Amino acid sequence: MKSVSFLTDFYYNDLYPTLQKLEKERRDLKHRIIFSTITSTAVFMALAYAIKSYYEFIVFIYIALMALLYKFMIKDYTHEFKMSVIKPLIHAIDKTMLYSSQTHVSDYFFEHSKLFEEADKLSGNDYVKGQIDGINIQFSDIHAQNKNQDSKGKESWDTIFQGLFIVADFNKHFYGETVVLPDSAQNSFGNVIGYWLQSKNAARGELVKMDNPEFEKEFVVYSSDQIEARYILSHSMMEKLLSFKNKSAHPIYVSFTGTHIYMAINYGKDLFEPSVFHSLFDYKVAMEYVKTLHLAIGKTKSKTMEQKMSEKEILLQSIKDFLTPKMLKYALVPFILSLIVMYIIFFIIAGIGVEHLGTMHVQSSQTTIENGIPHTESLEVQLESSGIVKFLMSYTITSWLATFFIYAIGGFLTIYISIFVAVIIIGFLTPLILRELQKRGYMDVEMIGHSNILYAILSALKWTATMLFLFILFIPFYFIPLINIVAINIPLYYFFHKMLTFDISSNICTKEEDKKIKFFSSNKIVMKTAALYTLSLIPFAIFFGAIFFVIYLGHTYFLEIRKIRAK
Repeated sequence: MKSVSFLTDFYYNDLYPTLQKLEKERRDLKHRIIFSTITSTAVFMALAYAIKSYYEFIVFIYIALMALLYKFMIKDYTHEFKMSVIKPLIHAIDKTMLYSSQTHVSDYFFEHSKLFEEADKLSGNDYVKGQIDGINIQFSDIHAQNKNQDSKGKESWDTIFQGLFIVADFNKHFYGETVVLPDSAQNSFGNVIGYWLQSKNAARGELVKMDNPEFEKEFVVYSSDQIEARYILSHSMMEKLLSFKNKSAHPIYVSFTGTHIYMAINYGKDLFEPSVFHSLFDYKVAMEYVKTLHLAIGKTKSKTMEQKMSEKEILLQSIKDFLTPKMLKYALVPFILSLIVMYIIFFIIAGIGVEHLGTMHVQSSQTTIENGIPHTESLEVQLESSGIVKFLMSYTITSWLATFFIYAIGGFLTIYISIFVAVIIIGFLTPLILRELQKRGYMDVEMIGHSNILYAILSALKWTATMLFLFILFIPFYFIPLINIVAINIPLYYFFHKMLTFDISSNICTKEEDKKIKFFSSNKIVMKTAALYTLSLIPFAIFFGAIFFVIYLGHTYFLEIRKIRAK
């Protein structure tokens, strides 16, 4: 983003030849306008003196004709000024930006901004559209008016808004609608009456009280979502809005709806119209053009940009951190402990399967007929201990099937229990891993935490009970091909997601910050834990990769907390 000083130098240096030419045209035009005004005034005064009546009508005709004459005389000069000065200034900021002197921001955006009532007539010009550092922005002059009619049927037009209207994309979807307006009530009637009047504005939504006294003096906030409004209007954002208002020295209106930020600055005039009666080299005139463009683009950008790291960068940094000697030492702990536990569990499960085969009751009967009389012979055999195993192993096919089922079931349960065990074990190492990450790149993010041992144990028991309930609930789906793959994994993924996110969030952030992350970044977190869970299904991956899971998700939480606390 180009600075104000850069744009000022560009105006006076790069555009100097153009300004010289336009300045000569401006002086000539000024003389013609003055001459035309004097001549027209003399003609109308003579006409009024001759008629000696209808003075109001003559004055009305005089004003209307003079306005049309002025507009006609400056038309070519205005167009040349915009194409030769305003357009190059915009391209000096970014060459890819588009400019049209005749069009304006769509009526759709003005209506959906929720900043003003619906206008009966909307006009405008000087439309700018482009992308600054990945942010789509557009703005233009807008003049919104409403038509009124008095008791006598006489029509008049009232201005709702006239000034700069800005639209910028936001990288999130707002769940509610938040509107920030100039605080005229408290400024006019005082805090008590003003607050009462503000709270009665039901059409705007619920009044939101902010904890910044200076901001409260200048603005009033309405929102359909109190939590989201306070998240958006962080201390940093409020300071930026106050600074923006002071710099623009005009009333500003801001709204956050859908996927856009809307900003309206009420200048009460067209901003980029050239002044015929002031020199183009006048510093004050030049600065109005330069600063308006800089404010429109720069301040909108500052409200949408966030400190962030791309997903690719997070992944690469996580791999780099994981491969450091200290993290690899940490990785050995869950790897060794999980292997020992799972080795024991595996043979216990497989042993139970063999033990059930250790005893088998075999019963058979045979009926024969002799001399027309049936005779039934029964045989009952009890195969004890290793008898059944010897029986199964004596045939190739039964030997293969018995071995397959015993160890397949044992292996299947081993993988799933390994995830459960590894998640429990890694919880004890999470604080050490996160503190190491903090030293490496997040010293500005304080690890506050919001849990204790009792709460952690109760939460783990609750999630375990829920997981077991889900296992039972999904039993009918286990017999449906393909669907059973999803049904079997949902309960354990639930436990995996809850435990992993709790281990990390409870060590870094406060409860309030954790709620904000869940509210605004839940989809991102779910997608990441789902990807990590899928990796854990690879045999033995969970044993060695559990540390990587904490590192990867830890980076995500540190970045989210840094973003929240910076606002």
